[in-house]
Amino acid sequence: MAPAIFLVDDHSLTRAGLRLALATGLGARICGEASGAEEAYAGIERLRHAGQTVDLVVVDVTLACGNGLDLVRRLCESQGPPALVVSMHPPEVYASRAREAGARGFLSKSLDDEGLIAAARTVLAGRTVFGPDVPSVPCEGIEGLSDRELEVFCLLGRGYAPRHIADALDLSVSTVEAYRQRIRWKLGISSAPLLTRHAVAWTLEQERAQRAPLDAEHAA
Repeated sequence: MAPAIFLVDDHSLTRAGLRLALATGLGARICGEASGAEEAYAGIERLRHAGQTVDLVVVDVTLACGNGLDLVRRLCESQGPPALVVSMHPPEVYASRAREAGARGFLSKSLDDEGLIAAARTVLAGRTVFGPDVPSVPCEGIEGLSDRELEVFCLLGRGYAPRHIADALDLSVSTVEAYRQRIRWKLGISSAPLLTRHAVAWTLEQERAQRAPLDAEHAA
């Protein structure tokens, strides 16, 4: 029987790519889609109350409304379907947080379709899929940030201006500024420009760390 998978991502093109890959490579039936956490939870609950099984939820961290990890926690608390987090955010940080939230796996969006299908098959079989390089403790210097603060920090590191972060996270600019202030206080950074420089440097370091195994393989 084809597994029923619910997709949660705020980009329709990403959902279309996931839909095609999972339907073609796994023979999955996409039983629902949503762009936000509350919309997703309501849709999954409607299916469950109608007697329809949801075998797997594939969810991003950053959503149009709400946070993917909050959705994962809520699904765990209600004994809902297992969740596989697929995100652009660095696995060195977010994989641990996803696991703590109750996700059954974490994948980078840069992974190819074969990796996605293999991971989905693993979770559907009742196992977990976290890379061997996932740290057991958060990365030094940002362990005190909340999930939302970490989202803001990561987007700063990718060059997002506050107004673009506000759009991406469905927040007001003033709320983003409040998050930036809290991040600065927690990290001991004296100004907004220094925070941005710190975030960019950290993001580049994470990207270099992710590329290192591939570079070594190509060099060999």
